[in-house]
Order: sequence, then structure tokens, then C-alpha cells
Amino acid sequence: EDLVRNQDDELNFRITQAGGKIFVSPRIGYRYFVREHPKQLFRQYYQYAFWRLPMLKKHGRPTTLRQLVPPLFYVAMAATAAVGFVSNRPLLGLAVPAAYGGALAAFGITSTRELDLRAAGLVPLAVVILHSSYAAGWFAGVWATLTGSDAWDRRRASAHLSR
Repeated sequence: EDLVRNQDDELNFRITQAGGKIFVSPRIGYRYFVREHPKQLFRQYYQYAFWRLPMLKKHGRPTTLRQLVPPLFYVAMAATAAVGFVSNRPLLGLAVPAAYGGALAAFGITSTRELDLRAAGLVPLAVVILHSSYAAGWFAGVWATLTGSDAWDRRRASAHLSR
């Protein structure tokens, strides 16, 4: 009840930590509303990551290790860019971003099997938004934690829903 976001993830974590299992029935129906604008999608995933920090504090660890992938990936990308710059080897600095761009392009191309060309063309943009906003939210949450911010106060703008 003390969390504004990720309540389902936190509950699932407690259930599995207690030896329980999470069952999702294929008979359950639901409606998902996709964000209409990239800015809304960015805000949604930024908030998901930002609000992971109170869960980390509560449990002393991430609920899943995959939550760390986007911020660690962006750290690795910045580190290789810095090494490439410092060592005067620009190709080294571009290696990770180029590989990421290639993977995104391949993902977009393979998406044409299931999506029309316009939608498949937007898939790489959506993936970049998911990764970058999650990493940005994580970094902002770490910064807020280190600076003793009251960012997780329910009355602040960071607690307002992104919909």
C-alpha cells in the first residue's frame, strides 16, 4: 500500500519469496490501452523504473535482475564511448551503439512478419523509448536516493499517473 507504482511486481515478489507461484490463466480477459504518444510511453517506463527504488530499499535487492539491464546497458554504452574518445579510437566508442542500432533495425525488419510496414517501422523507436526511459528513471531514482530527496512523496508530481 505504500507504493505508488509496481504494486503488482512487489506482490508477486513476496509471493514467490514465500514459496508461492504466480498463475496467469489464459481465460482471463483484459483490455490494454497503448500510449498514444512517445512522450506518454517515455513517462510510463520512466516512472516504472523510478518507483523501483522504494522496492529495492524495502527488500534490499531488485525483485528481478532484468530490471538492471537497461541502466547497466546505458552505463556500458557511455563507458565504451568514453574509452573510445580517450584512447582516440572512435570506432571502439561507436561499437556498442552501432550494435544496438543494428539489433533495433533487425527487430524492426522481423516485425514486418506480424505488423504492417508503418507499425514495424515504429517498433525500434518504441524499444529505444522503453530502454532509455527505464534507464533514465532508474538513474533519477538513484540520484533521488543519494540526495535524500522526498521524490517519493505521494503529493509530488512524480507520483501522478502517466496515463
